[in-house]
Amino acid sequence: MLSFPAMVQDWSRVYSDTAIKIGNIAGRQCGNSNGVKDAIYIYKVRGINRKLYKTLPISILEKYKDFKWGFIQKYWARNYKMFM
Repeated sequence: MLSFPAMVQDWSRVYSDTAIKIGNIAGRQCGNSNGVKDAIYIYKVRGINRKLYKTLPISILEKYKDFKWGFIQKYWARNYKMFM
């Protein structure tokens, strides 16, 4: 199994010169420690509220050429409309 450092990626939309965060991808691979499952967690963000939208297995990163960066780029490109 490949080991990947933690990742966090926010996605924002610009409204009248102000960036508003609308989504977040957080990856965790720490051996399921502290009761948190190793996975990729995708959240919808509205103001200060963050709601879990989807959880994916961490192993999905192995399918992408640039691992986590390739996954993030393709995920946002394919799914950005779900966050607007």
